[in-house]
Amino acid sequence: MDNAIVVVDNIYRKLERGNRPTEAAIFGTQEMFLAIAASTFTTVVVFLPMLFIPGVIGIFFSELAVIVTVTLLGSLFTAVTFTRCYLSMDEGYLQPGEKINPSATLRIDAEWCWRHERIKVVCSVLRYLGKHV
Repeated sequence: MDNAIVVVDNIYRKLERGNRPTEAAIFGTQEMFLAIAASTFTTVVVFLPMLFIPGVIGIFFSELAVIVTVTLLGSLFTAVTFTRCYLSMDEGYLQPGEKINPSATLRIDAEWCWRHERIKVVCSVLRYLGKHV
């Protein structure tokens, strides 16, 4: 499970209880930090010993260990910094005490994507060209 999902869920729970966005972001992240840090470091501790496997198999497993470790630590860093900052600045999105309907938000996003197919195609082509040219 991604760390940011846990943090965002807790921040929205604080918003539903009436906290302002800045307070909800600060306290919601603080409440979840120990739990997500413990789960992240538990997984990192499992993968790090793979760095010391000898031979050809060790080469493959060491790459896996590095990729998983860097990804997990990046996820933890993003969850406790960028996610909190982004949601604390979102003053107009959700008013304190307002209930959240995630399916309605997802539906609105999906409808926008269906209405703007040309924008999606142009962005995809530009992304491809930017990456491969």
